[in-house]
Amino acid sequence: MALDMVSFKARGSFGLVFLAATLSLNAVDNRGARDEFMAARALVTHGEYEQAILKLQAYLSEHPQGKYSSRARFFLGKAHVGANDFVAARTAWQHTIRDYPSSLEAHKATYKLAWLTFIDGDPVRARAEFHEIASRPNGPLAPEAAAFVRYLDKHAQ
Repeated sequence: MALDMVSFKARGSFGLVFLAATLSLNAVDNRGARDEFMAARALVTHGEYEQAILKLQAYLSEHPQGKYSSRARFFLGKAHVGANDFVAARTAWQHTIRDYPSSLEAHKATYKLAWLTFIDGDPVRARAEFHEIASRPNGPLAPEAAAFVRYLDKHAQ
């Protein structure tokens, strides 16, 4: 949480009031960003993909490194899938991995990219991508990825 150094230099009750006001404004800003993200996310879950894309892009423009930015980028990919724009979805998820590599959303985006590879008709490459995910047992999607590797092994032609 960013604090203005002036608040530490001020003496007496004015300094405490200024510090409290600064903290309060930061909390309002964070709540506003959260509300913006949640509204855009709701559009995705309700199938309003074109509106969601616009809202998520606006959110990412205004909050490129905000608390919800990795989630917004991930949901942008989901909105693009819903709008049948798999190229844009792939790009959104690649950017999720690039911009937020240690986030849970990066792990989820890697999984989604493997699915897109499968949907694109490349089961051999998809199997390799799912295998890579499955080989990282600390990832929450490793079991699903391993299951899909087994499925591909059994059903691949």
